[in-house]
Order: sequence, then structure tokens, then C-alpha cells
Amino acid sequence: MDSKLNFPFDKSLTFPLGVGGLRELIAEDELPLIQIALNEPELFRFTLHPMKTQEEIKAYFQLALAQRRQYQEYPFAILHPDTAEVIGTTRFYLIQPAQASIAIGYTWISSEFHGTGLNQRIKHLMLQFALETLRFQRVEFRTDADNLRTIQALQRLGAISEGELRSHMFRPNGTRRNTRIFSILRDEYNK
Repeated sequence: MDSKLNFPFDKSLTFPLGVGGLRELIAEDELPLIQIALNEPELFRFTLHPMKTQEEIKAYFQLALAQRRQYQEYPFAILHPDTAEVIGTTRFYLIQPAQASIAIGYTWISSEFHGTGLNQRIKHLMLQFALETLRFQRVEFRTDADNLRTIQALQRLGAISEGELRSHMFRPNGTRRNTRIFSILRDEYNK
């Protein structure tokens, strides 16, 4: 075990992809993300947070920033690779340096970019940082067991299914969801 593993919560992380890529989420990202969310409610079919109103989306955004300040999560803005326009968000969470484990999730991107490979390229930037730069041993992904699109994307990424947590959490509509867990280990990661 490497006792020196840590996560750089206080650093301004950026992962370039063209003129865009990923950068730390900042207050100025709130308005473009609210606009995307209000215009594309189908993006949140499987989310655990209610995202139907401007107030709910703003609360989600503010919670992401607060959790970074509390050294719990590290949210990013996803920037268009050609224009650097804010087109979505993702984050590291379940950050456990003592266990050399971290999760990637809370990802949503404007539907205009679905099927373009952008999400996979973004995930590879995050995997490279977590597994190669930080030297973590494990990256985890969690999704609603009914979210077939995300499950297929995780499989294409090379993530291994570890099983399902049954009746794991409440959805915003009050129903219970099963949560599928996937992971990629450092010695399995192929760039």
C-alpha cells in the first residue's frame, strides 16, 4: 500500500482536449449548465437528484461546489473540444486515498454530443489521471441498473461489472433503484 496517495482538492485541475476538455467546475458554469438541463430533461431520467426546475438544478450545482470545498468530491465542467463552450459536467467522488480507490460519475453532456465518443475521451482523461498520475489502484462507476446506455458505454470503456446492489437507493420519483457497479483496476487499464 502506498501511504502517500492523496487527492489535490486545492489545485485547479484541467485536462485538455482540443481547446476544451475538462476543467474545475466554477461558479460561472452555473448558467450554461442550467440552460442545458432545462432544455434537455431527458438527460436526467436516471439521476438520483431531482433536476426538473431551475431551483433543483441550482441546488445540484451548489452541492457539487460545496462537496469540493469539503474535500469530498471534485466536479468538472466539460468543455467542447473545438469551442471551449460548457456542454456538461462530471466528477470524481467516493475519493478514498487510504484505499487507493476513487469513483467517476455524475456525468451529463448535452445530447448533441451523445454517440460522438466525447464521453469516452473525457473518461480516459480522468482514468489516466486517477490511475497513472495519482497512482490509485481502482476506479469505480455506479449506475442505475435500468440505464442500458450507460452500462453499454462503461463496457466499451473496458469497465468490468462487479454486480448489483438490489433496492439500493430511492429515485426522485420515490421508486427504488438497483445500482450496477463497474470498475477498472490500474493493471487492467488500457489507454
